[in-house]
Amino acid sequence: MPADRFALLKTPLPTEAALDTTPMADFKGLAFMALSGHDSLSRCFEFDISAISGTPDLKSNDLLGQEVGLKLTADRDNPDVARFFHGIVDGFRFAGSDDEGHWLYHLILRPRLWLLGKTTDNRIFQEMTVVDIVSEILDQHGCTDYEWNLLSKPPQRDYCVQYDESDLNFVQRLLEHEGIFYFFRFEDGKHALVLCDDVDKLKPAAPYGTLEFRDSRADRHTGTGRITRFSRVDSIVPGSHSLTDYDFEKPSADLTARSENALDHSESGGARYSYPGNYIEHGRGDDLARIRNRQDQSHACVITALSTAAGPSSGNMFKLTGFPRSAENDAYVIERAVYDIRGSRYRTRGRDVSDATSRALSIEDDLARTADGGGFSAIYTLVPQGGRIVRCARRRGRR
Repeated sequence: MPADRFALLKTPLPTEAALDTTPMADFKGLAFMALSGHDSLSRCFEFDISAISGTPDLKSNDLLGQEVGLKLTADRDNPDVARFFHGIVDGFRFAGSDDEGHWLYHLILRPRLWLLGKTTDNRIFQEMTVVDIVSEILDQHGCTDYEWNLLSKPPQRDYCVQYDESDLNFVQRLLEHEGIFYFFRFEDGKHALVLCDDVDKLKPAAPYGTLEFRDSRADRHTGTGRITRFSRVDSIVPGSHSLTDYDFEKPSADLTARSENALDHSESGGARYSYPGNYIEHGRGDDLARIRNRQDQSHACVITALSTAAGPSSGNMFKLTGFPRSAENDAYVIERAVYDIRGSRYRTRGRDVSDATSRALSIEDDLARTADGGGFSAIYTLVPQGGRIVRCARRRGRR
């Protein structure tokens, strides 16, 4: 990547490298301007890329469904470390021209997993585990870049019904029921789906295992990886969750299961009760009660932080240091990351092609500026590493 370009966009069209020898007016590809978007645990990411071209005649059908990637080198402390974004083009928008005669485009990138939401089905799976069912559906859709990283394997089900719901909703419902979350790992030219059931399976994004807090506006413009804002909110949540169900072959069996993990404050005694629990074995009920209790308590603590570190994304963890409230210098998992990235080489005069980013984040002054004027900033939603990050299970029938 040339020294004066910290972001390089890769599409099926001519690459930005051609601009080293080709005038913009003759460029038939797309050059990066800005990215706004987010990735989250157990949700499909969405990245809105603003780009410019020398032609107003780019066709949507040449890009829709195609893979697009972005490579960043935004950290002066780690100039050899690249950050990648990658996805399938799910949206294409022509946005007119700027004051310099460049033609503006927007590409919406989503994961291949998102395409499961375009298909609805009715079917029955028999004698299969959730891992088997989800793997079969992913393979059917060509989502081959996935990996299971579980501490425990879900039990085999006698049958499992998908009824008038999209493949994406069906898959997410099964995962949430078993307490399995997922995230995406981005690499050069690809994104991989990673499915986990415990935070101990998560890793930092090298070399960002430790991020220093430094509440200094000057540091927010040096292109270095820091945490520059940090806020924590604790709330009251239920302390226990009970389940029960009914086995028609053993109608007198008591299938009640309960999990309790009350927090250390005066109003931690709240209790939730769910029926049906969707089980007929007591041991299975105990497992599901623990999962539901975790899901209830995932809302007990909400932490937001502003970061100028380009490497981490949702599913990564890091250790915070240097925060004046010492109890907060702990290990955290990134549950959600909202990005604001500005290009450096091709700037427009008059109007800003990334107005949507500014409206969404309002953190223009907090961008970590690179030497050539590019900028990166991210807002994290964090969970303490010892916290719970499983989402509440959706309910649809008994199986």
